[in-house]
Amino acid sequence: MAFTVTRDVLATPERVWAAVSDISRHTAHVPLTTVVPDPLGDRLGAEHVARTAIGPVGFDDSMLVTAWEPPQRMRIVKTGRLLAGWAEITVAPRESGSRVTWTEELWLRGAPRLTRRLADAAGQRLFGSVLDGLLEDLA
Repeated sequence: MAFTVTRDVLATPERVWAAVSDISRHTAHVPLTTVVPDPLGDRLGAEHVARTAIGPVGFDDSMLVTAWEPPQRMRIVKTGRLLAGWAEITVAPRESGSRVTWTEELWLRGAPRLTRRLADAAGQRLFGSVLDGLLEDLA
């Protein structure tokens, strides 16, 4: 199972792509999480780490960019010890602006059947909010 969040924006696909594909900008919109981007930037093969923590207690969510097709599509596979799954963000032109779609499947390693449904329910709300934050300057 996976969840999908879609937004229509009155901006060009290039502007939308710039807003959603800059992984370092995700930090401002994901609660309790700091993204450490790959030093070589956003690209195919980039490895990013999102550190989620409350004080000294937390975990790292490492991610590998497995598809990078500006300004249309990126895919990230979670490679960490705790979280597994993938995320795909697509940007498509519309008659007036663009449509951005974020689809993700997420689960805890070792307990996929127990955690996928919970992750889908929480992910829809969380990543809807993240996407809204990333796009807010484009409206």
